[in-house]
Amino acid sequence: NNLKNQHAQVSNDIREINKHADFVRGWVDWLNSQGPAKFVDAQAVLDRAKTAVETARDNHDKLKNSHKKTIAHIGGQETERNKSLTNANREIDTLMDADRLLADFSASGRSTLTSDSFAAELKGSCRTALDVYAEVQRDIRIKFQRAERELCEVECSTKEFAIGVLNEADQDNSGVGRAARMVRLYDRIPREVVVNVNTSLSTILENISEYRKTIQTFESEVKRFNNELQTGLKRVSRSFERFADFTASVVTDFDKIDFIGKLKLLDDVVLDHRAQHHASYSIHVPSAHTAEALRTFMTALASGTMEINLGQHITLSGSVTDDGNFKTFHSETQLEQISSNGLTAIALIILLSGLLNVIRGSESIYIPWGTDEVDRFDPGNFQRLMQMLQNNLIDVVTASPSLTPAAYEHFAKRYVFQAHGVIAEYRARARTQALPPITGAAQ
Repeated sequence: NNLKNQHAQVSNDIREINKHADFVRGWVDWLNSQGPAKFVDAQAVLDRAKTAVETARDNHDKLKNSHKKTIAHIGGQETERNKSLTNANREIDTLMDADRLLADFSASGRSTLTSDSFAAELKGSCRTALDVYAEVQRDIRIKFQRAERELCEVECSTKEFAIGVLNEADQDNSGVGRAARMVRLYDRIPREVVVNVNTSLSTILENISEYRKTIQTFESEVKRFNNELQTGLKRVSRSFERFADFTASVVTDFDKIDFIGKLKLLDDVVLDHRAQHHASYSIHVPSAHTAEALRTFMTALASGTMEINLGQHITLSGSVTDDGNFKTFHSETQLEQISSNGLTAIALIILLSGLLNVIRGSESIYIPWGTDEVDRFDPGNFQRLMQMLQNNLIDVVTASPSLTPAAYEHFAKRYVFQAHGVIAEYRARARTQALPPITGAAQ
């Protein structure tokens, strides 16, 4: 068995050797062909190759890093360029918007803006300018509407003239265009409107001045008459029982009429207008003071007319001390109610006596006065009244069933009306019986 095992081992070794026979021959051939020497040279080449590979690998890494950096830099530049392009497109859109905003305006003058200016700044400047322009337009529109309203709110020739100019055909109907026509209208107003206004105003003011003169003349006549009345009243006794210090004046009450008071405010206006607009062709607009004075006057003239009855504005005014009480009156009605019937009658008789003295003047003219109800006066006042009338050349004629013999003495002629138409003359006697109605004439 050992032998078989050895034989088997040897057989295996031979087979193994035969299996490597080609390798052994190749090794022998390599040795015979100076393989080791060549191996040394190959090692050197290999080492150089390794060094070259390492160098190439280092260069490759450097190139790779450089390429990466270059790609990153290019990417950054591309991003910046894209941003710039986006901004440029946005600027272009902004400028296009600004161009559309300014589409209605033509270029004029030289711009201070340059291509270096930002489009947003340019558009902001445009919007600011447009805001200013819109504000100016709004201000022009408001002023135009106010001026148009002032010129056209009243039906008159000025309104027709203004509408005709403002609505001229083939014209720009924008706010600025209409405002420009308003400017032309303003230039034409002095020659075509103000001249007519001043002419009409001169006529109105002159008529008002003449109207005022008429009233002043009337007031002066009333004052003159009142002065004569006061002279006439000085000749009339005004001292009676319980009734003294009687005064009476004839006055006007124009101050109660509102527009008459406003007329006085126009005196200076008339003088000023005469001085500044002495020529009817004056192109200067009347002053604001003149307009305000006329407006105030026309407002006061609510009835729309200046026609008045002068006679209705004459009234009585005066005073009297009645039984120690001071009383005033400002009309004939108040005078008639100022006291008892008798004292009121005395006041009226005093006033009428003064008026008679005004009519007579310095002439000694006797006036007959037919009256009734003389018995209303108490004896003391009746005596003073009859004496006053006699002193003022007034002969009293009266008829009364109740006169007393004491009153008869104040009449020069006294008659008794009897039955069947008999008229007897009364003569005083020692004792007097009851008598029928008496008629008498003052001495």
